[in-house]
Amino acid sequence: MTSRRDSTPNSRKLTPYEESALVQYILDLDSRGFLPRPQAVQEMADLLLSEQGKSPVGKNWTTNFIKRRTEIKAKFSW
Repeated sequence: MTSRRDSTPNSRKLTPYEESALVQYILDLDSRGFLPRPQAVQEMADLLLSEQGKSPVGKNWTTNFIKRRTEIKAKFSW
């Protein structure tokens, strides 16, 4: 049984591990001089979800994810 601390909230589509991997992907792009695009973040999240047979993220997911993850927030210009 998964503890509450380790479980994914209903409002989150990705697990904490998947979110961390996505953040690392964004930071890696940035370190190589590529500006991360919200569309690329959404595509990567959708790819992670499709591997599990889950539905893609919604239209506001990417914006909410970027706002929630302070370590990548400054990498995007809105």
